[in-house]
Amino acid sequence: MFQNIQDVHEGINYNNEKRKVNIFSNILTKNNIILYIIVFMVSTIGIGQDMSPFSLAIAAACISAGIPAFGVVAFGLAGNAIAFGTSGALNYMITLLVLIITMFIFKPIYNEENRNEKIKIAFNLFLSVLIVQAVIKVKCIGR
Repeated sequence: MFQNIQDVHEGINYNNEKRKVNIFSNILTKNNIILYIIVFMVSTIGIGQDMSPFSLAIAAACISAGIPAFGVVAFGLAGNAIAFGTSGALNYMITLLVLIITMFIFKPIYNEENRNEKIKIAFNLFLSVLIVQAVIKVKCIGR
């Protein structure tokens, strides 16, 4: 009787370990690795500020399309850190955190299944960039 309980318990552990392996195998596919290289290269390009708007747009597009965002955010953060230093990396992370917060406050619109993007978060990205840049400008004016 107790052997059956032990077998069930071992099966649950095996499934959890298998699930962890599936998560990492989804992150490290060929298409995603090519995407990570592109994100890294694009995140080193900026437009005057200590930020790469293109890497934010790619991160939002990956979130919208259901692509695992861990690698995109990590490589975007590395590119911003190399191109703009710690202020650029911090600006990138704060903007993404504000994006996530705005996604909880203003629920994104879920799209139909037969389209490319699953959720529409362009308004949330615009709002998060606007909030972060406004705080930075107010901070600079207040000096």
